[in-house]
Amino acid sequence: DFAENKFEGKEWEWTFDISKDKKSPRAPEVQASEDVFSFTSFSDTTSPCSASGSGARLSLHKDEILGQNVLKAESAFRSQLGAVLQSKGYELKDYPYLSFDYRFPKDFKTDLMVTIQSSRYVLRLTDSFIRRRYPQIGRAEVVCDNKWRHMDLDLFSYVKAVAPDQPSYPVKSVTLGDFGFDQNPAGTTFYLDNVAILG
Repeated sequence: DFAENKFEGKEWEWTFDISKDKKSPRAPEVQASEDVFSFTSFSDTTSPCSASGSGARLSLHKDEILGQNVLKAESAFRSQLGAVLQSKGYELKDYPYLSFDYRFPKDFKTDLMVTIQSSRYVLRLTDSFIRRRYPQIGRAEVVCDNKWRHMDLDLFSYVKAVAPDQPSYPVKSVTLGDFGFDQNPAGTTFYLDNVAILG
């Protein structure tokens, strides 16, 4: 050191004994800044989602890419294949955002329907035509390449643009499905994960 003191080097050794480690480390916690109304990762053995369309069959599936359970939707025959993502009511102004991971096959036909009271608003995704009885609130781009993708949507902004004067926007359900005339052939399969309604 600066005083020219000299110190002998020190050495030590030890044997790590895992049997003496009696207390497990604290489990990691994930904290989100958003106000979460609902979140579904499908890691459980049950799913809160239900089928939409007469030919739709829903099941939990261990995805070979993610290595964990996801929601699998398959069409038993040519139909408007879809899934009800949220059937519990909430106020859209308080929870305007929808977020989910998806894996859509090539040429998949689908849209997103938001039911508010007795009105059904459709956000066009891949359909070439939407049935006239459903007010169309816009279009959002999705990629249909059978790879996992992520989608974030501000549903309130879409709905408010076509219905600006409502005092409230009580959502009855949010449904992913084909609301045009294209339909999907038998055997069409898509996957969803991490479906969230956020504030």
